[in-house]
Formats: sequence, structure tokens, C-alpha cells
Amino acid sequence: EEEFLNFLLQSNQETDESGIEEKISVIESTIENLNETDSLFPRESNWDDNLSVYSVTSEGLGMEVSLTGARKRTIEQKNPHEKTPLKESDRNKDAILEEDDELEEVDDSPYPILGVSDNNADGLLRTRLMEALRGFLPYAVSEENFWLKYRMSRDGSSLLTLQESIRASQFTLLVIQAKGEDDCIFGCFTSSPWRRNTKWFGSGQSFLFKYSKGELGVYPFTDSDELVQYCTTEMMAAGGGDWKKDGSPFGKGQNNGIGLLLDKNLEKGETYSCATFCNPRLCSKADNEFIIDDIEAWSLTPCMTENEAANLERHKLFVEKNRC
Repeated sequence: EEEFLNFLLQSNQETDESGIEEKISVIESTIENLNETDSLFPRESNWDDNLSVYSVTSEGLGMEVSLTGARKRTIEQKNPHEKTPLKESDRNKDAILEEDDELEEVDDSPYPILGVSDNNADGLLRTRLMEALRGFLPYAVSEENFWLKYRMSRDGSSLLTLQESIRASQFTLLVIQAKGEDDCIFGCFTSSPWRRNTKWFGSGQSFLFKYSKGELGVYPFTDSDELVQYCTTEMMAAGGGDWKKDGSPFGKGQNNGIGLLLDKNLEKGETYSCATFCNPRLCSKADNEFIIDDIEAWSLTPCMTENEAANLERHKLFVEKNRC
């Protein structure tokens, strides 16, 4: 591998036929050895195998796996490339796995997190949930940095303030926690800027999500209607499609309505089962109305600092307004 990299980095401009043959030989031998080494491409993830999610399609189908999530520690073995399964007794005895019931234990995001301190240790969207949601983001922004634009406990409970903070952001993640539901976080990801409109708008890259008691449910756009986003001075809503045939597939207790709605004072909200995202009620309690405890609004940016990100958004907004 070292020889291979040295050849790639060589800056010698004089190349003869024998030199080319030598390079080809080294590259071929390196490729042949890839099956016998993990040095270039690690095969093990830092996350436990049960770190996964379930999603629901328009037919109500999907897969469901636990997200109780524990991070693996490095274990010295005789053969460093040979992984032996751990017994449950070993996990309890030696604390090989760190149970991650509280998301703040995982605070080493591989990406910069803008707008926060200490990787948002006191916020709703912890690092681990943030990285899990990346798998559902549009490919073009799946590796961009999260930027906290608004937090109700920090910026005040004003719908206008929330809308103003994200009006220039194309991709937005709203994260909500209801009062009395400390073990439940829910929200929506949208791919159109939240700007006031008298009609529904949005695109199929949007989804609703719910994280509760170690499980993450993601509910993507079903293409059953175009009722994705709705934004006025009185409310913000995501998902408004009504079930037309047999009603919600989640049972009689799931009333039809808007998937997620926030009122003008950011005091209360509503959540129902809607056909737009084929989602159940997002609250854990058997009630469609909830009192808002806190809200976070995140956007995505390729920039590494807040100043650069703000300048980029202002530039894009200026170009959009002055487009011929």
C-alpha cells in the first residue's frame, strides 16, 4: 500500500516504458492484496449492527429494527481482523458496549455542527440521531453540515421569528418535542424554503420522522398528492393528504388530518395520520393535539463556518430575487 501511494504521488515528469510497467505491476499486486487486508477499506462500522430504522411506504409496508444503539469499543484479539461475537454476559461484565439510551453520550460527529456549542449536547437533535437521519436526506446534501438556525428556548416562541430564520434555506429539518414526552422527538424534513403561500407546495424529497424509546421511524413522501408544505402567518404544516378508501392503515384510533401542524404562537401543535407521508400520529400519547416544549430548525450547508454559510445563503437569495 505504501509503495502504491508513493507511486501515485510521484511528481517526476520523465516517464519511460519500463517505469510504466513497474507502476502497473505495483497497482496490480495492490489490488490482488485488497482481499487480504483492511488497511485501505475498513470493514467494520463504529456503530453496533442494530443501529437502523424503519420506514413506511404508501402500502404501509417497511422494515423495523431496533435503534437502541451502542457504540463498540476496540477489543484487542489475537487476530486483529477476526471478529468474535460477544456473549450477553461479557457485555454486562466488561461493559464492552456503552448503552446509548441518552443521545448525548455520542458527541463526536464526523462533520462540523454550526450554530451550537458542545455538538448540541443540550439540544433536541443529538449527534447520533443527526447521523441516522443522514441516510434519508437527498444525495446532493447528505454529507453537508447541519446548521442550527432557530431554537425556541433560545430565540423565543414566535412563528414569525422561526419563518424568518429559515426563509433562505432550501433544505430544512424541524425537530419538535412535546411537553410530557421526554422520550419522544418528532418532526419533518422539507426541501423547499418555508415561505408564506396561500397554496400547498413542496417536493417529494420531504419526509416526517419520529424517534421514541430507541426506535426511529421515517415516513417518506408517497406521491399520493402534492400537499407537502403549507406556510402562512397563522401556521406551518407538513402533509395534508386525506385517506380516500379504507382510512388510515394504522388503526381506527388514528384520525385523518394534517401530518404535522404548528400554530402561530408556537404554543400548540397537531399531528394526524395523513396519506401524503403514510404516517401514524407522531406523538407518543393517544392525543392528536400537543403542547410544544421546544423546537429546533436546522438547515444544511456545504460551508465550514456560520459566516460563510450566511454569506452563501444571502447570495443565493439575491440571485433568486433578481433572476430575469
